[in-house]
Amino acid sequence: MCCVLSAAWHNAALTMKCLKFTYILSFLVVAVMLLGTGCERAPQSDVPEYQEKQYQRGQQLVKEGRLQEALVAFLKVIHKRSEAPESHLEAGRLYLQTQQDPVAAIYHFRQYLQDCPKSEAAPMVRQMIETAQKQFVRTLPADPLGDDLDRLDLLQSLEVEHAKVKQLEGQVAQLQTKLTALESQSTKARVFIEPASSARALTTATVPSGAASEDIEPAYVQQTHYTVKSGDSLAKISAQVYGTQAKWKDILEANRQVLSSPKDLRPGQVLVIPN
Repeated sequence: MCCVLSAAWHNAALTMKCLKFTYILSFLVVAVMLLGTGCERAPQSDVPEYQEKQYQRGQQLVKEGRLQEALVAFLKVIHKRSEAPESHLEAGRLYLQTQQDPVAAIYHFRQYLQDCPKSEAAPMVRQMIETAQKQFVRTLPADPLGDDLDRLDLLQSLEVEHAKVKQLEGQVAQLQTKLTALESQSTKARVFIEPASSARALTTATVPSGAASEDIEPAYVQQTHYTVKSGDSLAKISAQVYGTQAKWKDILEANRQVLSSPKDLRPGQVLVIPN
């Protein structure tokens, strides 16, 4: 008989350990999902928290009994501000009283105490943490070999994991901010480079078959070509290519094979343009 009872207790203990592992695993899965959302937290606003539109909206929604929408409003304030103790307090109450989520409630209550450890509401918040802990313990199945201390240990483990998730969310937000800044710098660089490239673009053409490559001056081997249009002059071409008319003589010198003077310029001619 003793052997039977011992085996039963042993099986019960194993079952309890498996349930504990399942709770922690489920929490970690939710943590990964939260990280995937990548919520970005903005810098601290100069507006007092009670003047935040979402905080005021949350208070009004609580009065109207629309508690789920109120929770969303308070969470938006928390994600926007680096410090939002009142929104943490309201979120903790809603998680505890309406969502039946004591772990999330404890997290928000602790955040409130971190920001306002000596406030008038601090003792009440500590009592609500104890209430949430007891509520969590009641959700666990009975363990013939365990006690409430074991369950509280599990709760503390979940609280630690919850805090790690929030810390990782903050790191993700910081990385997103840096990425956004880099993308903005990249866009500005493209805007700067592309007009400059367009301004220096030249109409290119194939060198006539009569002009052998060995006839080109060595100094102008790495050159671009320009096809003369009606109304062009060397000064106009220089202004178009270089942004100044002063380099028309450089173009003339580079094209002595076809131009003995500026008057010899004709539409359709292909000129070498020194870089």
